[in-house]
Amino acid sequence: PGSNVVIAAIDEKSLDDPDLGIWPWSYDMQGKLVDQLTDYGAKSIGYDVVFSASDTRTGLKPLQDIRSWLSTCDDESCSELAGLVDGKLKEANHDQIFADALARSSRVVLGYFFHWYQNDIRHLPEAEMQRFLQNIRPSTYNAPIMAPGGSLKGIDLPTGYAVESGIPILSQAAWGAGFFNSYPDPDGVHRRYRLIVKYRDRVDVANEPDYLFAPLGLRALERYLQDGDVRANTVIWADSNGVTNVGIQSRKGKYILPANRKGQMLINHLGPSDSIPLFPRYSAVDIIKGNHNSAPPEAFRDKIVLVGATAMRLVDSYVTPFNVSFPGVELHATIIDNILQQDFLVDPWWAPLYTIGAIILIGFVFTFLGPRLPALWMHLLATGIFIASLVLNYVYFNVQGWSISTVYPPLATLVIWAGLTAWKYMGEQQEKHFLRKAFTHYLSPQLIEEMVQTKTQPQLGGSSGIRTAYFTDIASFSTFSEQLSPTQLVAILNEYLGAMTNILMREGGTLDRYDGDGIVAFFGAPVPLPDHARRALRTALGMQQMLA
Repeated sequence: PGSNVVIAAIDEKSLDDPDLGIWPWSYDMQGKLVDQLTDYGAKSIGYDVVFSASDTRTGLKPLQDIRSWLSTCDDESCSELAGLVDGKLKEANHDQIFADALARSSRVVLGYFFHWYQNDIRHLPEAEMQRFLQNIRPSTYNAPIMAPGGSLKGIDLPTGYAVESGIPILSQAAWGAGFFNSYPDPDGVHRRYRLIVKYRDRVDVANEPDYLFAPLGLRALERYLQDGDVRANTVIWADSNGVTNVGIQSRKGKYILPANRKGQMLINHLGPSDSIPLFPRYSAVDIIKGNHNSAPPEAFRDKIVLVGATAMRLVDSYVTPFNVSFPGVELHATIIDNILQQDFLVDPWWAPLYTIGAIILIGFVFTFLGPRLPALWMHLLATGIFIASLVLNYVYFNVQGWSISTVYPPLATLVIWAGLTAWKYMGEQQEKHFLRKAFTHYLSPQLIEEMVQTKTQPQLGGSSGIRTAYFTDIASFSTFSEQLSPTQLVAILNEYLGAMTNILMREGGTLDRYDGDGIVAFFGAPVPLPDHARRALRTALGMQQMLA
């Protein structure tokens, strides 16, 4: 990050200090904080805090009652006492003390927030909601809207139903105000920052513009870019489909903010902040008490100072791509830094087309090459595509600043690779089962396994080549068999053919058929054997030895 933003942290140290009291602190303490930051030379002060109620812990009401009674008393002593009470009233009116500090500073942007749903504030009367709205009306976008007809009517924008803002005396004294709502993506992670929020839906209100409001970070930046009395202006560009860009124009420079159609900007998160904060943090208590060792004045000079909670007990934190608990005040600081450094992430219009095209291309490559490649080469292909997609995503994100899906192309690679691997595995298992079942009675188990491993398939129509044919026959079998009963003959043939077949298969021969008392076989098919003739001779000798 750059060096333009500093955090005045409402941290554990500040909350534990007995001099400041319990949170929320009295408004006179907030006034001291503003005075100190102003004296230190802060150029813009943004409050990630809402002051929606008066400070009622000061004993102001009893003093007001006493002063009211003294105004009816004509005694000289009453007049003297009234002077003393007036002094106490001034000391006890913390709302006014805070408002005076805001007015003196003329650089404070107060925070407020929107209620998105009517059910959330059903208990509030409409008059109360209108009072809150009037407190922030001066903070609406007042710069030109570069859109057809100069209006954003009909464009789908984030819409708040009601607003909870600071009390009138503070809102009127502050330089401006900005909302600090942040809305996560469906997975609960905060990746986008709303640059525009519309108050309710005024599309049906004829000849009246919508009330459009800016976030705290943008308003604090506007005050930072103000040159003397010349304010910075925020311009909204849009077409009939929605917002295209948001820009800040000032004497100190022009900044273009890439926005999507709903006026949201991608947050370029700068990294984790669990152990080391991304932006300089100084305890609010050290600033209030003027502890220059812990909070040196030069640390705030010409800076944007954001006042917000970092203490866990205040639970002002968000989930980001880097953190499960990221202080909300640092979210606004990150956006300001993104704008000042012009270090953005952009949603390219063609990002969905890229994702779909990448998935189709990956599928085509696997479909065309997968079945033709050996398993090892297919695994290498999948690994190469997976790594290439990750490298491309890294280049797009870190070099070009394009926010393109980093999940679907690699995920498609894994899914298609897993599917092809499973398909090939099941096909191979079917082939092995077929070979074992088809040849278990004709070949030795060793030859069957060799056929399985070499994926040798029998060919329709046979194949040509030099092989060794093998035949056996029992001499004088007819004369011999006439002397036996059928049962005896079958038993002898089974014993004889079984023993001879075992010898045949032991030598790698292929049994073709039994022809009565004879065996028809061959060597060298369907599995080629370079010594098929020698094996046939060994088989013949083995059979003779067995019969002898």
